[in-house]
Amino acid sequence: MTNALTALSSISEPALTPTVNSDISTAQPITIDEFSGIKQANLFKSLKQNQFSGQLIFWDPQGVVSIFHLFHGRIVFVTGGHQPSKRWTRNLKLYCPALACELNVIDANESIPTPETEEMSWQYRLLSSWLKQKKINREQVFRLIRGLVSEMFFDLTQAQQVTYILKSDKSCSTPIILINPEEIIVDAWKLWLEWQKADLAAYSANLVPVISHPEQLDLQALPSTCKVVIQCLDGEASLRDLAIKLQQDILSLTRSLLLYVQWGLVKFVEFADLNDQVESFPANFSLKKTLKQHLVVYVDDNLEMSRRMRDWLTSAGYQYITVHNRLEAVAICLEQNPDLIIINAQMSNSSGYQICYQLRQFSFLCHTPIIMLADKISMIDKIRAKFGKVVEILPKFADKEQIITTLFKSLTQETAI
Repeated sequence: MTNALTALSSISEPALTPTVNSDISTAQPITIDEFSGIKQANLFKSLKQNQFSGQLIFWDPQGVVSIFHLFHGRIVFVTGGHQPSKRWTRNLKLYCPALACELNVIDANESIPTPETEEMSWQYRLLSSWLKQKKINREQVFRLIRGLVSEMFFDLTQAQQVTYILKSDKSCSTPIILINPEEIIVDAWKLWLEWQKADLAAYSANLVPVISHPEQLDLQALPSTCKVVIQCLDGEASLRDLAIKLQQDILSLTRSLLLYVQWGLVKFVEFADLNDQVESFPANFSLKKTLKQHLVVYVDDNLEMSRRMRDWLTSAGYQYITVHNRLEAVAICLEQNPDLIIINAQMSNSSGYQICYQLRQFSFLCHTPIIMLADKISMIDKIRAKFGKVVEILPKFADKEQIITTLFKSLTQETAI
């Protein structure tokens, strides 16, 4: 801890000394410009000296809310921030791999924290339960929470400007683990300095690299190390996810991918979290284009069905693109931003519902009508479709009239299941 404080003290910046008073639950928001390592260290040092227990709530300029749950000035847990579900799943797999299999489905009802969210998250309660059942040990809990905290400090550092308030809560019980933030702050600050030095300051570690033009990317011409990275770009894994999967440090990985971004072969896109709310179509949604202007993307690995769908849609006046796998589907939809997407639910190489869920994570595809074609429309299909905000499920061998009628209805009114 002494070394950490010495490292921060060597940074030549004005110190920030927040005042923690007895009525901190009604404190006014405080804005900090250039939320550097030394300012972070001074803030948490002040909270520790005052034995503060409660929530330290940050907002960044984009309105992202990050909450540190504190006990006597030490960190108990963190909630909110960028992609909280992906952050939790990533660190759980890293530090508790045996238990990650038990939690392969994220609770869709877990909401993004707001300043009014004071309860500890279900993840923390789950860790506490696992610890009592001796499914994990205290060292695993410590490493997992430290990983969550480290990511949040880096994101707050990158935000530069933050606003915070304090909400006191002296009723909280003794936590399962307490973490001193000093060394984590130093590590996050050092990574940020290296991140800037590598000209990556404009890129978040939460961005998802996707292949922009699969047809232009010749894997055989790539060095073996780059080939391994490119083959892992599934349109879902963030830079942080890839770094763990490939066992590389995130700085080197991002720097290597930046070259392909500059060539236009790969691009970094924002990927909404599993907990982000996907709104239904607005009530006043109306057809603003003529039918001949509408672009439909059809996702299916069955060539015969693809040709049949192409004939039906083009004869009805729609623009049409067919794709045959998940990676191609994500890349084309990101590039073309279609008006409607049709997906075969049961494909040989992937699940149509997984493609649907993946597309819904991108903000500009949240409201795009998606129609699923299923072999049998079971109750499970209906539940999956509802979760993916599918507007209609049709039998896989529906006729032309049924397809075209459903397309028109989906583009002109709200029909989500």
